Amino acid sequence: MAEFAWDESCGVPVRAFDEQHRKLFEVIGSLAEATSASRSEEVIRHVVHSLAVYTSTHFHQEEVLMDRTGYPAPAAHNAQRARLTAEVGKYRNEPDEGGRPNTAALPSFLRKWLKEHIRKSDLEYSAHLNAHGVRWKWSHKHVLGSSEQLAPRLDGGSHSSQF
Repeated sequence: MAEFAWDESCGVPVRAFDEQHRKLFEVIGSLAEATSASRSEEVIRHVVHSLAVYTSTHFHQEEVLMDRTGYPAPAAHNAQRARLTAEVGKYRNEPDEGGRPNTAALPSFLRKWLKEHIRKSDLEYSAHLNAHGVRWKWSHKHVLGSSEQLAPRLDGGSHSSQF
């Protein structure tokens, strides 16, 4: 679904996070496809769960790097993410007219939120990270170190350079 595709306006100058943002758009596209194709509640819940796990991993990595570089406004960034989590919870927990999770509107909401968040907040922290030595060429191993303990991956395995 092209409507949910990543585009250059969502690019950030930290490769690991840029790649993760691209993946988030892919998962949102999968959710949009699942909801528009009226897939089973189980399939939709799995995609929403995958999105939640991947987002949690991404947020954790942002927090680690912000902490390591002394980012001056982590509370504001964390508050934005807490609002997102609460809003997604509403979509997941409040049934639609048919008693299913109210996920049909979730992809559009997520795409809009993600684009706005990346274009403002993520570009701000990216500028800070760049000023403190974090470079575009860095992968997640540069960002966190190869032995850093992360949130679980979608497949339940350990994190590796395929991120």
